[in-house]
Amino acid sequence: MADLWSDYTDSLLKEMDDQAKGKFGAPIYDVLSNLDKYKSQPNISTTLANMKEYVNAYIDGLLKNMPGDVKAFEDSLAKADAITRQLAQNISMQGKQHDVPLIRPFGFSRDETEDEIIELDTVDDQAIKLMEKLVTKSNVVADFSYRLKDRSVGSWIFGGEKNYLVKVHMPVNAAMNLELSRAEMATLFQAAIDYLRG
Repeated sequence: MADLWSDYTDSLLKEMDDQAKGKFGAPIYDVLSNLDKYKSQPNISTTLANMKEYVNAYIDGLLKNMPGDVKAFEDSLAKADAITRQLAQNISMQGKQHDVPLIRPFGFSRDETEDEIIELDTVDDQAIKLMEKLVTKSNVVADFSYRLKDRSVGSWIFGGEKNYLVKVHMPVNAAMNLELSRAEMATLFQAAIDYLRG
């Protein structure tokens, strides 16, 4: 179901449906992927709200069993947020100085196989010089930073003759995967609720 959500979320939804054992009258997976089939059911909005609550409780339960991963994730996220704020401020300043637009697009089509990818886990003088060099050689900077648990994780595409993707490093662990999946499912539930409202 990669066109609607990530593979990890796909497997997590199936796992939750196995645990819920028909609690909602329909599998969460099926409701989110075939909402038109269920939209005429009475109380579907309430069912969606209950499903969302169940998903959050299920993920909270899994996270309680991995305190080490949760701590490592929260520490990494705090560090990524600090790095992101520093880089974002510098990129914005450089963009203004060099008249390069900084945008937050809905989408950005590119050939990812042709991008140069740079992943940073610290900000020093050399990283700042790199940002200046990338901005000056760009026609546009697209900000794809994302929010996770009220923190930011930076990701920017510097578009020019050659595209450069600069990302703030976030070590992957089980807690991070669960939180990313939770955020993805929150977006799916909100989209479903918005769709039902018309």
